[in-house]
Amino acid sequence: MIQNRIDLDDAWIILERFAPFFVDVLLDYLDEMNSAEIIRIRGPMSRRSFCSTLADYFYSRMGQAPEHGSCFECLADRGQHYILFDDRVIIRVKQLDKKHLSWNLETAHATRWNQQVPLHGMDPAPRLELGYRLNGLMSGYDSIHILLRVGKRVDWRVQIYGDRTDIFDIEQLRLDGMGPNRKVYQYRPVRLPGERP
Repeated sequence: MIQNRIDLDDAWIILERFAPFFVDVLLDYLDEMNSAEIIRIRGPMSRRSFCSTLADYFYSRMGQAPEHGSCFECLADRGQHYILFDDRVIIRVKQLDKKHLSWNLETAHATRWNQQVPLHGMDPAPRLELGYRLNGLMSGYDSIHILLRVGKRVDWRVQIYGDRTDIFDIEQLRLDGMGPNRKVYQYRPVRLPGERP
């Protein structure tokens, strides 16, 4: 039994104002982790460790965002951190593969989470992912997306950072192999002069 679903338009109404902040937090993490001083102190880092500390950094920064604080709540369940927005959607931060799927250990809990099946003791809101694809050197992002995953497929996603986001306003794009009911969107972030891309 799949719980509440949300389409991109409804999710975007809730999350659009946060998209620039999400991108800024993820870029700030890279700036800090790739500074010469930090690299000298921490030494080499595995991709898994890098992604784990990125998630910790993200949830910490979200908890320190007073301008948005009344709209969301940072929570955890069985070691998985997530954010509940407006009591209507849940987001967690995850690294994505080339198919835009996040990687998880195949536990019963993770499988149920990804399948959007109700979980005991958790809010029944739809579970979205703020997903990112790192470049090979872990020095930048190829792209950042907000997406709805159901099992081993992506129902819809919106790209909020990376290649081609400066070309399109939000619009539906057709991608081969996505199927007739799945949607992919891109949007152009609105930035003020002097703000980083």
